[in-house]
Amino acid sequence: MRPITVPDPLLGEIDITDVAPIIDSTHFQRLRSVKQLGTTVYLYPNATHSRFAHCIGAYHRAKQRIKSWRDTSRDYKKKGINVLSSQEERNIAIYALTHDIGHGPLSHVIEDVTSFNHEENGKHVIKDGIKKVIITCGGNPTIVHDMLGKKNPLGSIVDDKVLGVEKWDYLERDLHFSGAGVLAPPHLKDIEKHVIWFKNQLMITSEAVHPVRNLILFYWNAYKEVYFSPKSLFYQRLFQKMIHKELAAGTLKETELWNLNDGEIEGRLKTSVHGEVRSLFERGMQRTLHRAIVFRLAPYLHEEHCEKNVHVSPANTSFLTAFEHLDADALEKIEHKIADIAGIDSIDILFVPVSRASHKRFSPHTVPVLMSNLKDTVDLFDHYTDMRPTLKTHEESFLAVRIFCNQRYLPKLIKKAKEIKALLETHIQ
Repeated sequence: MRPITVPDPLLGEIDITDVAPIIDSTHFQRLRSVKQLGTTVYLYPNATHSRFAHCIGAYHRAKQRIKSWRDTSRDYKKKGINVLSSQEERNIAIYALTHDIGHGPLSHVIEDVTSFNHEENGKHVIKDGIKKVIITCGGNPTIVHDMLGKKNPLGSIVDDKVLGVEKWDYLERDLHFSGAGVLAPPHLKDIEKHVIWFKNQLMITSEAVHPVRNLILFYWNAYKEVYFSPKSLFYQRLFQKMIHKELAAGTLKETELWNLNDGEIEGRLKTSVHGEVRSLFERGMQRTLHRAIVFRLAPYLHEEHCEKNVHVSPANTSFLTAFEHLDADALEKIEHKIADIAGIDSIDILFVPVSRASHKRFSPHTVPVLMSNLKDTVDLFDHYTDMRPTLKTHEESFLAVRIFCNQRYLPKLIKKAKEIKALLETHIQ
């Protein structure tokens, strides 16, 4: 049989022969029209790469890692390092390919306004949608399902927050296509040589301690540059607000929403039967809503790069995290109260809090390190005692509450900044 390959600008030719039936399925093909970065494309117009491409990239990286482990030295094998069965290898590769099969439109945007997330939806797709083709490709749907549900430790080879192959793929892919002004990530191929599977854990050998430390710190810089820039968060919140209105009115059902792609949901919102949704969509596309008031921890006020006519004010941690559990209804109520204080229409206000909850899915964790005697392991964060406080500092630097407003009303809103802060402080109680 002639090999089936896919050209990839980052990874070269990728052989997909073994998993072609999965890729040809309707569920997987839908990912062609789901952007990897969702609404971030409104900030980085070249970031139009898809979940489809990312999943194939993660599959290729998984196959590469498995191949390198298969070629592991006898000394490692005798110690039980990098030992996987052929069936485990097959299921890991298929999980890498299908780990995002349940993603809805606009990346993670809809998860805050629906009753389940992409992993729960993905488990449903694996169980009821692509089960037969997984079997056709030599995989076990139950094991792949358990990997997605974090019930099988082998899944961490794909989704570990520091060393997972899908994380490495989206990091390189997102930065490449966004053109974000950040330094290139540490050389992942060099780190890959020291990533091992031992005692049902993904870990590194001691030679890679410093590069992996740098990789973890690099993640945070990438998050700040791409995923959590003010404009990225603005568009996430704007689309969540519009979609919530459609769901609340019953003109869009959750099950229908999860089956849409990016273009389809954008079309639905642009032509919505609800005038307020259409107006919000127009404000977003015409960029008429701008930062007006920003609250951040005092040490990071200088990091809020914005126009001169923006009110930037210090606030404490309890204030900045007081809104992390609020749903779309509660956020809209706050917008109405802010609008009443300023004497403007609430449709011209967008309240955008940022919190630990907002970025917890990106927060890197520590890594086990196997020492040179191939027996003892240490915690990377114990090896580098500065890591925990450094990461805490990075996390604090993300905390912010931003209020966007129609440009014509900026002076009017800013004059009421003290009253608005007093209103928001009631949520700390």
